[in-house]
Amino acid sequence: MWRRHPAAKVSRLWLSPYVGVDISANAIAKAAAGAERCTEFRRADIESFVPDQKFDTIIFNEVLSYFRDPVSVVGRLSDSLAPGGIMIASMWMSSVGRRRSLQIWRLIGSITDIIDSTTAANREVWTVKVFRPRSAFTENQKRLTVSAAH
Repeated sequence: MWRRHPAAKVSRLWLSPYVGVDISANAIAKAAAGAERCTEFRRADIESFVPDQKFDTIIFNEVLSYFRDPVSVVGRLSDSLAPGGIMIASMWMSSVGRRRSLQIWRLIGSITDIIDSTTAANREVWTVKVFRPRSAFTENQKRLTVSAAH
């Protein structure tokens, strides 16, 4: 019989509210099935999603390379960070998408301060970076990142 570790019960006391966003209704249903009370899941296209609250941390888990313009998504969502907030992103550095992934990281580095970075490899390679927006985007900066990403 499997038993939950006692620490798992205690650790739930420190969970912060969490909002998960995915375009897939299936993914949202699966995530919501095991959700804690402080979690909320929304089906939305993150490229047009506008959060109605501020967050301490925004996480992009292996999604940036799927966006048409990942840099403008990062820039737009940086407005939803609480003061001192950070963003964390992971990207699979596949042989097929490596060039695009490197371009995305370079562009994100041009508009943010990279706080930390690590690479993990186990037959495949992933890069994870923690970053913070340098300052609020101006409309001109947003236009430049959009044109540079294409």
